[in-house]
Amino acid sequence: PFYLAGWGILCSIIGVGWIKMAKLKDPQATLNGGTYISAALMMVGSFFIIKYLGAAYGDYSLLGPFWAIIAGILSGLVIGEVSVYYSSSKYKPVKELANSCKTGPAIAIVNGLSLGMLSTLVPVLVIAAATLIGFSFAGMYGVAMAALGMLSILGVTLAVDSYGPVADNAGGIAEMAHLPDEVRQVTDKLDAVGNTTAAIGKGFAIGSAAFAALGLITAYRVTINNLASHSFTLSLADPKLIAGLLIGGMVPYLYGSLLARGVGRVAFQVVEEVRRQFR
Repeated sequence: PFYLAGWGILCSIIGVGWIKMAKLKDPQATLNGGTYISAALMMVGSFFIIKYLGAAYGDYSLLGPFWAIIAGILSGLVIGEVSVYYSSSKYKPVKELANSCKTGPAIAIVNGLSLGMLSTLVPVLVIAAATLIGFSFAGMYGVAMAALGMLSILGVTLAVDSYGPVADNAGGIAEMAHLPDEVRQVTDKLDAVGNTTAAIGKGFAIGSAAFAALGLITAYRVTINNLASHSFTLSLADPKLIAGLLIGGMVPYLYGSLLARGVGRVAFQVVEEVRRQFR
């Protein structure tokens, strides 16, 4: 896994370098190209690393981890494409949502929530399929390798994701500085692409977290079985397990609320300071 992670870093560096050298007119195509190149190099390199360094696991075949990695990489790319489809202004969902804004904010909010909920369908199915594929080829080790495959090109994914805030801030500065309209048109186009790249980054993060959660649960169960005098099982008939699931499901909302409140306070202070300096 360490060799694979190291190769993934090199692939990400190559992908970022391609983005810098590309002369495409469409910013989205340029950013996507870097991701695809990194993913392709990772697939090819992982085959030779696994084949010649002997990454076989248990009773599974030598190339079992390789197919698990391929499943993880492809699942990440599919999640990215789904994110682009549901968040890019080029495609039908965003156009329909923009058209619904003509009738007022209430309908736009309802349609936006509906669109966001619908967008989770394909990513969840893809993650489930990648999990089953990884498990069938190399057991829980394969699930971990699928997670590694998705995270192997994290370098270029994060670089693309960080593009969004930069473009957004550039647009804000152009507006506050009262620059010409043509400048604002360029920054608006870049900002629209930035919103899409942010969605792609979140898709990768959520997908890898799902893989990591499966591995964490398995590692916890194996560790407890090794330490305990009796077999440890997780049963949904146990009220304590249900209570733990409910509390665990609540924790992200609690932290999300605290984080959003803190961000709101800081953003308000930053905006006030920027306005003061421009005055």
